[in-house]
Amino acid sequence: MRNILRILSVCEPLGAVAMLFGFLTIPASLALSVVMLGAIYNKIFVWKNKFFGAGGWEFELLILVVLILFIFVGAGVNSLDFVLHIGY
Repeated sequence: MRNILRILSVCEPLGAVAMLFGFLTIPASLALSVVMLGAIYNKIFVWKNKFFGAGGWEFELLILVVLILFIFVGAGVNSLDFVLHIGY
């Protein structure tokens, strides 16, 4: 468990910075989607939280939907992917 947390403590901020600047948007979205699926799983089955309310998992679901949108659509013309002509 400690090794997973070490990996997540590096990968999650790097993915967020990549998404912020629009660099490698699709791979970053895929990686962050896996993180969000894990967060939703823990909130539903481990912590037994409801959808709404304090500690609910509605915000994680919203982030997951936006990440899936980025996977299919990409970052757009105002991104480093477009400027560097990366094939997305």
